[in-house]
Amino acid sequence: VLVVQILGKKKWKVYKKVPILHPFGKEQVGKNGNEVDSTVFKGGLCFQNKEVTMCPGDVLYLPRGYVHEATTEDFNDDPSGFAPSFHTTIAIATHDWCLSVLLSETIRQTLDGVTKFRKALPIGPCDEYEHSVSHETESPPGSSDLKQQIDEAMSVIQSKVTPLLLEQHLRAKYQMHNENANAHRHKLTMAQESKKRKSMEESEDCVGYNVASCLTLQSVIRVSTPEERNSVSLEGGLRGLTVREETMAVIMKILSKLKSDPALRVIVK
Repeated sequence: VLVVQILGKKKWKVYKKVPILHPFGKEQVGKNGNEVDSTVFKGGLCFQNKEVTMCPGDVLYLPRGYVHEATTEDFNDDPSGFAPSFHTTIAIATHDWCLSVLLSETIRQTLDGVTKFRKALPIGPCDEYEHSVSHETESPPGSSDLKQQIDEAMSVIQSKVTPLLLEQHLRAKYQMHNENANAHRHKLTMAQESKKRKSMEESEDCVGYNVASCLTLQSVIRVSTPEERNSVSLEGGLRGLTVREETMAVIMKILSKLKSDPALRVIVK
């Protein structure tokens, strides 16, 4: 996970000893009733065996399986004696992107495509796979059918689950994940664009910081008139444009083109 400190301060202890390497969700200690072994707390801390103090804007990466704890004690800057603190956690589902999951998903999809492997299994164990059971013991009904199904399933797995098929399934999973994420991002972008357009429509200004912050992908820009520029009051009397160095050449070219032709309109894309 990524821990982002939003408000106040917070102390974090991240323990060196990892009880279960790369755990799945149900295996994580400290959750789902899984207790943390006392040896973890005696194994020392990460970050030179020290607590980490998080301040607003700080980001802490916690790899999967690392035991951690957070406190807000000793931060009593507020006159009330309390120190408010808030952080947000961004989970990265790395357990969904490991080879064991890819294999199990691919095998499941492959066997699901064969109708006879969808049928319910017979009740009882398959004696033919239990060497310790006496041959004189009567086998449960259907056990030979189960052996045959397992043998056939293994044959299908060995013949069809190839490295190429695994790669194809992984690529399909990447594509599905990216499409879902892009759809979600598109909704957020469109919602933000709608708010900006509404702000622009309600505003009578056409220059200044507030107008610049409302630019959308449908905005049309032009060079401002001297009267419009003079109507904007800036702190300290400073005027100008602050841009990233790698985009400066392109932006300056666009601005020069706009200034050369006051009638020119440019659509933001």
